[in-house]
Amino acid sequence: IKDVQFYIVGKNPHKSIKELAQKDKSVIVTGKVDDVRPYFEEATVCVVPLRIAQGVQNKILEAMAMGVPVVSTKKAIEGIKAKDDTEVLRGDTPREFAVNVIKLLKDKALRNKMAINARAMIEKNYNWEEIVDSLNVDILEEKIKEPIEKIRIPQDTFYRTKGKRILDIFISIIAFIVFTPLMAIISISIKLSSFKDPVIFKQIRVGEDGDFF
Repeated sequence: IKDVQFYIVGKNPHKSIKELAQKDKSVIVTGKVDDVRPYFEEATVCVVPLRIAQGVQNKILEAMAMGVPVVSTKKAIEGIKAKDDTEVLRGDTPREFAVNVIKLLKDKALRNKMAINARAMIEKNYNWEEIVDSLNVDILEEKIKEPIEKIRIPQDTFYRTKGKRILDIFISIIAFIVFTPLMAIISISIKLSSFKDPVIFKQIRVGEDGDFF
């Protein structure tokens, strides 16, 4: 296909990748860029030929969100809720990959259809509300699966074992029996040693004749 340029965008390109740009003027190696969106805006097709991949490939989600049809591999799209042939084209061999790229480059209607389908899929499954809800469910399920013996109780917590609770009750009863009479004796002693009853609250009233009582 004539007049096609191949942009390789990303930081730290390998030496062999840089050599491609020196051998073929239609290959442009950008290196690190501050913003990939301008490149997606100008792209006709986004290719992600990863043979080894871990986790969700955000570059694929970004391309789909910006309405760029994607050709990728089975490994790269694992974890992404995209349907093959309708929202993404997959190629796991060099020939399959090249055929799908050429197919999209030649068929504008197919490109538009896949771009619309992929964008709709992103809006449905990867909006913020959906991501947060999914994250909350994952955390809750993880906590439910966690074995009881792994749930540690802080040392300074008020929870105690059954045996220790019984001991606490027993000590409280003994303390009540011992200290209640002692406190009564102390109160009587204080009262006898006073010239008048201790005043907790005194209400003063004025009679009709003006006397206080």
